[in-house]
Amino acid sequence: MAYKNYEIETVIVQRLEAMEDFLKEFISSLEEPLQTKGLVEVRARIGGTILEWYVKDEQVDEWVKEGQEICLIGTTIVPGGATIKVRSPATGSLHILAGTGAKVRPGMTIATIKTSTLV
Repeated sequence: MAYKNYEIETVIVQRLEAMEDFLKEFISSLEEPLQTKGLVEVRARIGGTILEWYVKDEQVDEWVKEGQEICLIGTTIVPGGATIKVRSPATGSLHILAGTGAKVRPGMTIATIKTSTLV
């Protein structure tokens, strides 16, 4: 009986690994079109809440420069809380996907930057 359980566990692990590989490829395929269309993703580096966007109007795309501070994320991961300033990874037109007050996860895309006028 123990041998049969081991076989079942082995099959489950193999299927989970295959699923993980599939999901990695799928996510990669979703990211490629953005890059080819002149879009750069702005990702949260830490989980928390977007406290503020440093733009005039969150509803209107605004021109930003690479390295410019564009938003502030608050987190309670560290004792006493902390804030992280997010800088623009590129120069272009900022389009916000997660507004002020939104809960974000590490790696989550919170905005895109249109770097080309050819899109």
